[in-house]
Amino acid sequence: ADIDDVPYPLPDIIEFVFTKSEKRVDGMDSIVWFYEVALTSGGNRTFRYSALRDFHKRLKTKLKESDKEGFVDLPKFPGKKRFGSLLSSNESERRRQDLETYFNTLVEVDVVKHLPVFRLFVCSFVAIDILSKS
Repeated sequence: ADIDDVPYPLPDIIEFVFTKSEKRVDGMDSIVWFYEVALTSGGNRTFRYSALRDFHKRLKTKLKESDKEGFVDLPKFPGKKRFGSLLSSNESERRRQDLETYFNTLVEVDVVKHLPVFRLFVCSFVAIDILSKS
């Protein structure tokens, strides 16, 4: 079965909380930002900014495929700094807040909540939470 054909159940209440951001140096001495994200119904995960941006792109693609009339627009995804630019702590905090707003706005869009790519993303929090308690 294709991943888009699998029904993933969603928690009754979905609220994302971006609890912190952290600057790390990767193996090539580049600075990358990680965001710890919690789901209020349980579970948390850590993501690189680029992984969250990639999720947005996949979601946008799947939305275009399912919404042929183009009635639904995704909220604007928080922007990326220019190559070589470093985020200050204030800019990082602003991006963290903007990411939290973006994801909690997605939850309010019914069409988005029914997309398997979104459902899988949410359920990954729940699965990690269940595994961590066993």
